[in-house]
This record gives sequence, structure tokens and C-alpha cells, in this order.
Amino acid sequence: MMSTLARQPDEILNRLASIGMVAAHVPGDRMPGSSINTVFRLRTLAGEPVVFRLGPSRADVASGPTWMHAEALACEAIVLDRVRASIPWVPVTLAAGFRDSARAWLVQSVVPGRPLDIELPGMTATQREGIWREIGRLARQLHGVHGEWFGTPDGRRVYPDWAAMVRADAEGLRDDAVRYGLDLVPFDRLLTEVEAHVCALQAVRQPAVVHSDLDPRHIFVRRRGEDWAICGVIDWEYARYVDPWSESLLVGLLARPEDDPERVAFLAGYGFDPGMLADPAFLRRQRIYQGIARGWALTDA
Repeated sequence: MMSTLARQPDEILNRLASIGMVAAHVPGDRMPGSSINTVFRLRTLAGEPVVFRLGPSRADVASGPTWMHAEALACEAIVLDRVRASIPWVPVTLAAGFRDSARAWLVQSVVPGRPLDIELPGMTATQREGIWREIGRLARQLHGVHGEWFGTPDGRRVYPDWAAMVRADAEGLRDDAVRYGLDLVPFDRLLTEVEAHVCALQAVRQPAVVHSDLDPRHIFVRRRGEDWAICGVIDWEYARYVDPWSESLLVGLLARPEDDPERVAFLAGYGFDPGMLADPAFLRRQRIYQGIARGWALTDA
């Protein structure tokens, strides 16, 4: 198969071409934006576009932050099947390889529309309010899908309770900070917060599916009359079973001023109970989640 996939195992694409999954002798177009996976747009024999996603090598995972794992794309395939009934605008997995390949891979359908981060600047204030309300409803639907344990969807990382999982996250981030020579002060502060508020974390009993990176880059939209509608959500490989209020998008919006228009619209769509802001345990958990989000950003960089 003629391929432009630098450093990619051509045997995967040759196999896909041999079984008629993708067209042979058609170069793939590299898709920008992914910092972890290598992503190309290919075509089926019928000329339909599909997305080929190749995960990082095990060497790359070993040298990366502790939150990276080689089974991430397998976790995505599991989660997509679980959430599709509640959120129909997710990619369909057409083919996958997790065990017989040095790098996990997926072939997926292409979601329609364009990323929200591209369309958002051109929207009116009313349109922006409408789409953020819809994102709130989307998040609420997603968080209504429950997990059977705290951990990763494939069951490789399972924790006895939410406090144990948060502690493992914080310890892993500190290990990364040591390895990468980062300032340890915020990571030590995070661990202290976790240990001080174990009871607040243990109060979370029901894990739910979170996307983990639900932001305008991964939400696809299209026009619907004078308004905009969500038509796709991509990049689910780091979805987990956790406290739904630890969803990074939700944590970031709650940290904004109360009169921020995006925050107001999202929380209205989500159905947020303002009384939760009077709950000390809820506020303690939010501070911890903010610290974890900063740690992820630092170690990702």
C-alpha cells in the first residue's frame, strides 16, 4: 500500500487494504492536533472517509507521563460502545488492533461538522450561550452513564474507592515532576490536600463515565437554522470511571467568575444545583481537581 505514514507500521495498512477496509494505493492525509496519537484520514473502497488512529509506542508510553498508557485506544473502544445510547454523536469503531500490534490502532467513522474551537469565534452572543447550554446537557447525559468501579474502562487500573484513585493520580503526577525536573511545590501541596480531605473524597460512591478532555477542540458542531448543534464528540481514549464533577471542562468552568457567560450557560444546561457551592466537601474536592488539572497540563507540556 502506498502510504505517507512516517514511522508507521505499514503492515497494518496493508492488512486493512487486503480485507477491503481501506483503499489501497491511496495516500493518507495527516490530521493535525493530536499530541499523543498519530491520526490520518483514509478512504474506504467506496471512497468514504475514515480516520486511522495509531497510539504511541510502548517506549513512548514508558518515557511519557504516568497517566499515559498503551491501552488507551482499547479503553476508547469500550467507552464508545457504552455511551452511544446516551450520546449518539460519537465515532463508530470499524476495525481495531490491540494485541497483535506493537502499537494499538483504531479505524473509525468520521463525525460530521467542524470543531467548536474553530466555529466559536464567529458565533453571536446568543449562539454561544445556546451551544454552551447544549454542552451542559451533553455532559449531564454522559455523566448519567455509570461505571462499575473507579478506574479505567478496561479494568487494568481499578481502585477500591475514589480517594485511592485520586491519591494514585497525585502520586503519579509528583513522580513525573521529579522525573522532568519540575517545581515540586504545587505537587507536594496537591498531595497534602488529598491526604487532608480523604473523607470528602470517600464520600463519592458512584463512579460515572467522564471524557477527561471534553473541550471545544473535541466537540464538533454544525449550523441548525440560526443556531448551532453538537454533531460529534471525539478523542475518548482517556475516558475513565470517576467522580463526574472531576470532568476537566466542568472543573475549569466552576473555577471561573459566577457571572461568566459560558459558565452560566453550561451550568444551566447541566442542571447544576447552586446549593452544592455551600457544601464544604464539594469545594474541597474541586480544589483537588483543579490541582490535578494543573498537574496534567504541566506534565503534558
